Amino acid sequence: MQRTHRFPTRSRVVSLPWLLSLLLAPAVWLAAAPLAGALPNPGFEEAALGWARWPDGSGTTVALDATVAHSGRQSLHLQAHASDDRMFPNAPVTGLTPGGIYRVTCYVRRGPSVPREAVTVHWNIRTTGPTPASERLLPMMPEWQAEGDWERWVGILQLPGNADTVQFCLGLQEAVGEVWIDDIGIEEARGDAALTSSVWRTIGIGVEIGGAPQRRYNAHKAANGPVYQVSSQYNRLMFRQAFAEDALRQAERHCRHAGQPVPAALAEGLAGMEKALEGAYDAYVAAFTSGQDADWAACRDRLAHLEQRCAAAEAAAVQSTPAPLPAGELPPHLGRQDRAVPAFGPDGRMNRLLFGVWGPLEFSEQEEPYEFEFHSAVAGSPADGSQETPDFSFIKETCDRLQEKGYRGSFGYLMFGIHERMYAPEWLLARHPGTPGLHRVSWDGLTAASTSGREQCLDYFHPAVQGFIDTYLEQYAAACRDEPRVLFHETSQEAYPDFKAASGAMRQSGYGPHALAAFHAWLAAQYGDVAALNQAWGTAYAAFTAVEPPPDAYVQPGRPRDALTAEFERFRENAYIDYLARAYKALKRGDPGRPVAARHSALLRQINGARIFETCDVLSCHSRAPQMGLMTVYANSLARLEGRSLGYLEDFWGVQEQGHRPWDERAQRAGLQAHVQRQCIWGQTLQMKWYAYTAGAYLFTYNGNWFDPRYDITTLRYCAPALAVAKRAMERFDWMLTHSRIAPARVLVLQPSTAMRLSLPSRPSYSAIMDCYRLFREHGVHVEILPEEVVLDGRVRLSDFSVVCLPEAPYLHPTLQQGLADLVLGGGAVVAVGEPGRHDHLARPSGQLLAALRGALPPASQGAFDQAWSAEAGDASRRFAPGRGEFWAFSGSRAMLQPAAREALLASVKARAAEPAWSHEGRLEVVLRQAEDGGQYLCVLNPDAEAALEDLICLRQAPKAVLDLGVAGGARVPLTVVEGQPAVRLRLYPGEGTVLWLR
Repeated sequence: MQRTHRFPTRSRVVSLPWLLSLLLAPAVWLAAAPLAGALPNPGFEEAALGWARWPDGSGTTVALDATVAHSGRQSLHLQAHASDDRMFPNAPVTGLTPGGIYRVTCYVRRGPSVPREAVTVHWNIRTTGPTPASERLLPMMPEWQAEGDWERWVGILQLPGNADTVQFCLGLQEAVGEVWIDDIGIEEARGDAALTSSVWRTIGIGVEIGGAPQRRYNAHKAANGPVYQVSSQYNRLMFRQAFAEDALRQAERHCRHAGQPVPAALAEGLAGMEKALEGAYDAYVAAFTSGQDADWAACRDRLAHLEQRCAAAEAAAVQSTPAPLPAGELPPHLGRQDRAVPAFGPDGRMNRLLFGVWGPLEFSEQEEPYEFEFHSAVAGSPADGSQETPDFSFIKETCDRLQEKGYRGSFGYLMFGIHERMYAPEWLLARHPGTPGLHRVSWDGLTAASTSGREQCLDYFHPAVQGFIDTYLEQYAAACRDEPRVLFHETSQEAYPDFKAASGAMRQSGYGPHALAAFHAWLAAQYGDVAALNQAWGTAYAAFTAVEPPPDAYVQPGRPRDALTAEFERFRENAYIDYLARAYKALKRGDPGRPVAARHSALLRQINGARIFETCDVLSCHSRAPQMGLMTVYANSLARLEGRSLGYLEDFWGVQEQGHRPWDERAQRAGLQAHVQRQCIWGQTLQMKWYAYTAGAYLFTYNGNWFDPRYDITTLRYCAPALAVAKRAMERFDWMLTHSRIAPARVLVLQPSTAMRLSLPSRPSYSAIMDCYRLFREHGVHVEILPEEVVLDGRVRLSDFSVVCLPEAPYLHPTLQQGLADLVLGGGAVVAVGEPGRHDHLARPSGQLLAALRGALPPASQGAFDQAWSAEAGDASRRFAPGRGEFWAFSGSRAMLQPAAREALLASVKARAAEPAWSHEGRLEVVLRQAEDGGQYLCVLNPDAEAALEDLICLRQAPKAVLDLGVAGGARVPLTVVEGQPAVRLRLYPGEGTVLWLR
């Protein structure tokens, strides 16, 4: 996860009597009076807003609106024009008690293009003490309740005991559209039913976290008394219940396919297990709290009853399932591959699914049902960094320890490209003392911040740093060459090219004497002689060495956008990839047969993927939703282009689609199951799960843990077994997932790399890419996302696509502009969000694309075409028909997302780029994978975390037969016809997925 998203660790300690009263509080709401005067203008009725705005440079507007109100005369109105923007109206809160628990309410009215998760509430707090600190406090258990056009938002926040000041922040981010907020209330929440934990609700209020619960867990484990024994039995049965539930669902779906009535025993089996599980949880709480033998005996009785209910459900599933298909009717390679099959092929591609874990080793016994093959424990550097000749004996020692715990091995965790830093041993720093030494420097003379650890922001242009990378990584890899338990190497952990100076200010890399020399050498390689550069740039440099870099974009956001800036930014981008590629090459020299993975979280947003596979064999990416989905599609497009594999090496799943309600265990179980399956379907076949337990305070707001710290981390959360269920489901398709590709899409969202570089530090193109992606994804249209470089170098042809989207692309290479014009004139379509091609790749005036299209229009349409980008056009969209094709002109994302424009665009795109399969009502996610042996596999997923959904899955071409391979033994699915298209009917439970084989 990006560390900018993480918050300071703090232990939450409360007195035991109050904690027990909280846990056992009766299920009633204790209404509390709102705190009068806690917040200025909470109903937004005053003439002046009285709130501050942050950040200053945001394009999102904030104003009082007298035309819309939940109550009273007016409300607060926020209007976002770019999904990469953010705005936080804020005000001080007074009258709160340190350590107090508060319920915050407000009313929200959202425009149609704004999802719930884009509207946020949080508190910024400052604490007292010897080391005062600031912290962002996120609400726990946020809930939305629809009330007509408005929604009531409710969240719980607990102040730390040393809280000093509190700032209330509303937020609108990662969306385009408008939001109204009204009637904010703050009241004490201590003791109400919302704070009562259960098997269905994980409540973080009043729970101690940090290292102490982990130490108590270890003590329970060492004592092997009632706590550890009974909790182990409870956890085992939690897994059994989840697998039995999955079996019941498979049996029901098989009955539906066979046209048989669904036996009542299936629903009864599920209800019986859930009731027994709830009873077992309550009994464990009572026994853990009292410690009395009688309560432990009662708990064991409850667990015995749960085991009986699980057995009954399993029997009902077996008895209700129709006969399996003959083995000869099923596809080859079905089922989990033998673990003796190498996980990686000779070319570094994934050969089968491989799952591992990042977390404390002491939970390995309780994690056995997950069947993780590797653990994150092998370090990438020796404990002693003072010696120039490293001692790598720790690699074998760690592998031995992991093998004793039941793991096949680990991977080389090599901190090169980790955030903005890299491994820097003491001896290396000592050899280059002073300031800046080996650290990066900025355009305005600032030095990169130094850390107390062994990861430093070193200047990768410095010859000593480059030499160290070459030598150290080759030595490390050579030490692993004969150690088969090191399964792969890993670099580029959440890499990004910019850095934070010692002052705290963000700065761009690419400055300093060594970078300047590299820039001059790069210019010479690009242009050959300075005369060619001068002709292209319109300059009169005497030599390449006379060229000085432009100012840092963070220091001078309004710096000139000219040929110098365009080429310097291209140089910086390629130099950073060269740095990551240097690490990759060094590892390959030392250990040629071992694959290298890269773990990115800023791909596309900050790192261009055009050369990314020069830095790794397996590309891993992770982020929060919705960035995760966008990055996954981007990585899939890049991997298909290069014939490589994908990974997911930091699956902190709780920040995905259900991240807004981490307390809801049912939603989290469904969300986890859906997320793991979705990422496998999209090709991320090397996965590592985070965490069993983390000591960080974000445990309750990010939700990636599967053990509950409430009872000394002894019990699994209800959601946790979904990981095992989803993993086992995907292992049925082990070979298919690693030996197939997603069917290519006919819609290309072009990454306008030049425009992205020249617009820094803002990112309007990324924002528009996100808007295009979300629009098409939400309406079942698959897209490819690829950088402009792959078109320019011939790896991809524009003619391979029916529709090309240009997201805020004012700077386009002449070759691209001509290719796009040819596409439209020849019968294709271009969707332009923002005026495209005003300038070329060197920021020189152009307009080539628009001139070519205008010339192909009848004279009567040319005037409207000229006005499409004018200020008078506003949010209007224009559709033009030059030649035999179609050109959509949107002034920006907001215009594209207007209801009428959106529907017209979607209808056109769907007609031009017909999907091979789709969900008739758009309820289910549908992805077609094409295997190496010619097999066609349709992956279908219910993304809803609450409701079972049913829909017709329409097929462009009729297969001879359709088999549901997600049910035990396989099942024939009857074909029907809807609107002239062959289709099958499918019903899936929340988070459930399956794979249909199209024979």
